[in-house]
Amino acid sequence: MTVVSPFDPNPDLPERRAISPVTRKRLQACFQQGIEQANGGNNQFASDLFAQCVIQDPSNLIYLDRLLSALAKMYDNNKRAASHGSQTSELRDLVRDCALQQDWNGVVKRGVELLKLNPWDVPTLLDLATACEHLECHPCELLYLRVALQNDPEDAMISERARASLARYRGDA
Repeated sequence: MTVVSPFDPNPDLPERRAISPVTRKRLQACFQQGIEQANGGNNQFASDLFAQCVIQDPSNLIYLDRLLSALAKMYDNNKRAASHGSQTSELRDLVRDCALQQDWNGVVKRGVELLKLNPWDVPTLLDLATACEHLECHPCELLYLRVALQNDPEDAMISERARASLARYRGDA
């Protein structure tokens, strides 16, 4: 019997492509460099490296966790990032367009770019959770929802969505 990790891509899904051994090795090298940069205090460069990893492997919970940690440190965990006005607006439009086209990898790519501008942006976190739901990256979906809920703990919709996602992941739903 073959055991499949929830972190492995499902090649049966058209939106999700299997990651080749060469790409996996390159991502691991990028991730390792990101860890070194973060340990050296260069969280901006580390977050850029981790973002590349998450964009290319949206199902990897470790990559995502490191990205969110580096971004929080980069902004001194202030729960509000610098204002990026038109850049944020343009990226939001791109995320919305990708979601309408059901281009979930596009949502991840643009959403991660938005998180680099504001890692506490609840709408972006929810868009990324939706993309992960469709890509069947349930651990990452749950992490995006948890961060969104931490930033808006009174939002019953986020809480319910997190419960439903957890039930799906456990196989209860």
